[in-house]
Amino acid sequence: MARVIFAVTVSVAVATAVACSQGGSSAVAACDDSPCELDPKRTPEERAACEAQFQRQACGPEFEAFAACENSNRVCAPEKKTDEVRTGQAVEENCGVQSYRFARCLVRSLDNPDAGDGG
Repeated sequence: MARVIFAVTVSVAVATAVACSQGGSSAVAACDDSPCELDPKRTPEERAACEAQFQRQACGPEFEAFAACENSNRVCAPEKKTDEVRTGQAVEENCGVQSYRFARCLVRSLDNPDAGDGG
């Protein structure tokens, strides 16, 4: 059961990180634009909403670290857009610690909403 929860948590984390990591220079690294030239760019409003998301989350620091790792491991295809497969492989190889910490925080926050502090 714990393995299933962890797998679902990591899947949600990856999907959220990808969705939240496309947009210009930001105070939150995970809200920066993709380094791939033809990926969609965030509007200032979208960037502000992305940054606000981290302030509301019990595991905001852990998620931000994971999403920043995902963004820094983004692989651009020759078409100058994110290569989702190669990016996923790079994230899997290089962001395991951040993914684990975020997933652990989420599981703890489900068990005890006050424990989602990364402890």
